[in-house]
Amino acid sequence: MNEITIPPSPNWYFGDILSCNNDGVFVYGSRNDLIVCRHKSGGSLADGPQVQMIRVAHKEKVTVVRLSKTNGGKYPHSVATVGDDSIVKLWHLETLSLLQAHNFHEGSKVVDMDWSIADPNLVVSVDENNNIICWNLSTNSTQRLTLFKLRATCLSCCPHKADTIAVGSRTGLVFVIKNKDGGQVLYRMRGHDSEVVSIAWCPVSYNIFKQSKTEQLLSRDMLLASAGKDRDVYIWRAGTDGQCQTKFNLPVTPVATMESSDHHRSGGSNAPSLGMFRMCLRWPDPSTLLTSTAWGELLKWRLTETGEDAAHKGSQKPVKDKLSKNYKLLHNVHLRGLFSIACTPAIVQDETANFWTSSTDSLPSEDNLDSEEKEVSIDGMNIAKEQQLVWTTAQDRLIVACDLKTGKLVAKIPTFGGFVYAVAVSPVDSDSDNCLFQLAWHPTKENFIAYGTSEGRIGVCDTSSGKLPIVFKLSHHKPVYSLCWGPFTYKQGEDPKNIPDIVLYSCAVGEIFQHNMKKPDEDISSFLKEIQQIVNPTAPKFKITTELAWKPDFTLLALGLDDGSNERTITVFDTSQLSKGGPDINNKTIKRCITLTGHLNRVVSMAWSPHVSGQLVSVSFDDTAQVWDVPNQSLVANYPSHESNPLCCVWSPLDPDMIITGSADCTLRVWKISSQTNKFPKEKKFNLGTLGSTDAL
Repeated sequence: MNEITIPPSPNWYFGDILSCNNDGVFVYGSRNDLIVCRHKSGGSLADGPQVQMIRVAHKEKVTVVRLSKTNGGKYPHSVATVGDDSIVKLWHLETLSLLQAHNFHEGSKVVDMDWSIADPNLVVSVDENNNIICWNLSTNSTQRLTLFKLRATCLSCCPHKADTIAVGSRTGLVFVIKNKDGGQVLYRMRGHDSEVVSIAWCPVSYNIFKQSKTEQLLSRDMLLASAGKDRDVYIWRAGTDGQCQTKFNLPVTPVATMESSDHHRSGGSNAPSLGMFRMCLRWPDPSTLLTSTAWGELLKWRLTETGEDAAHKGSQKPVKDKLSKNYKLLHNVHLRGLFSIACTPAIVQDETANFWTSSTDSLPSEDNLDSEEKEVSIDGMNIAKEQQLVWTTAQDRLIVACDLKTGKLVAKIPTFGGFVYAVAVSPVDSDSDNCLFQLAWHPTKENFIAYGTSEGRIGVCDTSSGKLPIVFKLSHHKPVYSLCWGPFTYKQGEDPKNIPDIVLYSCAVGEIFQHNMKKPDEDISSFLKEIQQIVNPTAPKFKITTELAWKPDFTLLALGLDDGSNERTITVFDTSQLSKGGPDINNKTIKRCITLTGHLNRVVSMAWSPHVSGQLVSVSFDDTAQVWDVPNQSLVANYPSHESNPLCCVWSPLDPDMIITGSADCTLRVWKISSQTNKFPKEKKFNLGTLGSTDAL
């Protein structure tokens, strides 16, 4: 078992929410946080990424993320972001600190933003009020262009000319604009019948559809692809006459079938309505175009096999649709609508020139692509022949990486769409309509798992049958924060033969109850009241009960509670005298024996080690997990890497050095005790730069 972190989910429906580079880094927005994931040194992508977070990167939801695409410019190892707060920010990838920011959109919602390849010091953004802001990073200055009736939906900077951008609109028009001289509109290209949702430039400036090498060398058509809600894709000559080069349509049914042996699965009936679907378009290399489908499929279109331009040279009408069947399924791993695609840049800076050069301006042949060379030069840009990755994310909350050439799956990363409230490990192998807050596997019956909900309901499911769950009589009226199995601790005058070996304990704020599976409808008495009588009969009622955990052999019980000191304290009781048919709780069979102090805030979850007797892990609202040596009342290790309140913890069933914790930062982390350098929790100090403060703007 390896150390892993399951990160939070990317924000839905934003085509540019995910960005990646060739250094093994991919970055995306989750709520108003920024998630930075790196390829682990010495490991593979399949082992999961190293995850870092910039908490509250924006005051509102992050909508666009753009990594720097070159090693040039003032900020080569940085990421630019936009949020619904209308602020454009620049972050350092290594320190995760805020470098620069501007709010010149003045509250107008920013619909898209791009970081230029042709000028690595230029970041361009456009808002819903037709304002285009060109931000010069080297001087930290901006230029405003205002174009009336633009109604922008997406934007892309031309990789061949620094002063040219393309903008898609709600009206179906695609604009090619010169970002100097007040924003001159070079071309208005009309073809789509509905909103343009994604645009992408060809990585090379010549026309890949030209037949002869000479024509290719002479052309500077700067092809541009646009995708609309109408599921049409147009390819335009954006550098010369603004006319359509060709067009094609997305398939109207899923490409994959359940019988396909080359792919993982079919999207089937999980497609959203066409009104919800937003196609994403990417142009990773000159001859390849990538599109998403409503069924979670990633399609790869081969562009250079048609050669249709010769027959339509000079035509003022859209070329006949000849590409509509010239595609193949790259992967269909996603279960639901795929809305974002990111490609590792195939184009890297030519270090022998000041920037992009035109030293070699020819299209490589298929023979050259199959040669032993590791890269080919196109238009002065080195295109790697090594594995080029395509990252995708969809409504199934998976982040997937595959090889562009083969479609081979390289990484499949699950993510969480909300707080991680509960974690439980099956003792053998690893629904309610309410929000599930807690889970607990039965310690001896592998098919039983207990659940607790946000409404205080408790039940037990038999996972090996289709039977309805056992639902206990409603006892809690607040969310269930803890569930665990333990011994029966009071008899209520019952015959010893009817006393179960194991019952279920549930904990909510100020309440602990035990539940008998054989009598789910019986009245339930408060276990906490019985504990109160043992600890201090004259003390006032416990104000807070946050957590309970039985040691696997049931000889010790740990409680997180307010017993008159504070709720950060863990109290351990000796329960070794409890046995079936033996003395009940009123005969002083439970004794308070140990008090553990060290957390700086409320304890919310605990788990005993199944490997080392007397070791306990607890998590707290001080943002840390603490490992205890209970018999010696000492602290073993402290895990401080969560960015928000940990909510649950469990010990690995296989490795005594591994612990699993879930958190309100929407991550699940698997970590080693031996790797921790701290023994005590520390007060966290907030960095205003890291939090994305804009007070200085």
